[in-house]
Amino acid sequence: MMLWENILLALDALRVNAMRTLLTLLGVVVGVAAVISVIAIARGGQAMVIREVEGLGSGMVWIEPNLAEQSDFTRLELLDQRDLEAVSLLPGVAEASPMISTSMPARVTDESRDITVTGVSAGYARVRNLDLAAGRYFTEREVAAGQRLAVVNEQVVERLFPGAEAGDVIGEVLWLDRHPFVVVGVLESTSGLVASVGGFEEAQVPFTTLSRLTGADEFLAIFVTPEEGADLDRLMEDLRAAVERHHGPGKFSVNSLDQVLGAIRSVTDIMTLVVAGIAAIALLVGGIGIMNIMLVSVTERTREIGIRKAIGARRADLLSQFLVEAVVVSSLGGIIGILVGAGLVALVSAVANLPSLLTPGSILLAFGFAVLVGVVFGVYPANKAARQDPIEALRYE
Repeated sequence: MMLWENILLALDALRVNAMRTLLTLLGVVVGVAAVISVIAIARGGQAMVIREVEGLGSGMVWIEPNLAEQSDFTRLELLDQRDLEAVSLLPGVAEASPMISTSMPARVTDESRDITVTGVSAGYARVRNLDLAAGRYFTEREVAAGQRLAVVNEQVVERLFPGAEAGDVIGEVLWLDRHPFVVVGVLESTSGLVASVGGFEEAQVPFTTLSRLTGADEFLAIFVTPEEGADLDRLMEDLRAAVERHHGPGKFSVNSLDQVLGAIRSVTDIMTLVVAGIAAIALLVGGIGIMNIMLVSVTERTREIGIRKAIGARRADLLSQFLVEAVVVSSLGGIIGILVGAGLVALVSAVANLPSLLTPGSILLAFGFAVLVGVVFGVYPANKAARQDPIEALRYE
């Protein structure tokens, strides 16, 4: 019997028992929809996180204390001017910026508020891909002169300059502790993950100025932008060697944004696989439902099987007929599940403002698994039908 004839017979049998077919499809529909929506939302979330992290600085590398080795915070060894000079002179380094950070009371009027004050070089904005909503960043000359200039984020504008636009605060005086700073720039606000993690008030000032005011001449970190086409692995080894010449081995770690992105991809891939696997259990439950219904169908059609065998139907014909019927059920469930899953993905994206990434690969994976479930759970009922004794089958009431 031709495959197409088997498909038509299967569709006719399913039509006769429409309600039973619908209930059988339900498990497969739920499983396919769950797998597709989970993968799409997980992939979309991964893409969002990667995009946000890449926005922190394309190809950025940074040096910071290795807290695994320096566990005593009271004796924490930090980076210094020697390290900055050594790092800046390395081949492959386009830009290097130190960072000092502290908390200070900030005020414009009599009311003060503690904010984060970060001391950096003029190249910090380029290293970190920072955009300005208004004004400018301080220059290398101003950093060298230790001028009291500040670039603030929009949270500072909202808290300390209520009602003011970003451009309105340029040239205003911001008091940090007892020291007046002129606001020369306002950073553009971030959105998404970065904003939710780091939505604090911050003022960036020349590191030379902050060092002079606080007496801190050491850096928490040095941020590096590699030159275009630089060998990143070689550069990281050179950075590590340059720092170890001054401090000895193991006290500082050299990290790259590429390493962070790789870790994010690995973790999210594993999470996606685990959650999709859990969702796929519904498909297996649907497969058990298909097998049960097919066994009932074989029992109900015992006389039909006997008649077909009596007029010459081969075992292979019956095997293929009932196997195709099981696959048709699972395939229909897969198609409906794809449509339901796509609808769920669109709904979640619209309502929860979450990105989703519905790919042909995830659709084919879910549909292929649905077909496989039909084959696996349809083999036993089909084999039972094919092995029926025609005489006993014709006697069946």
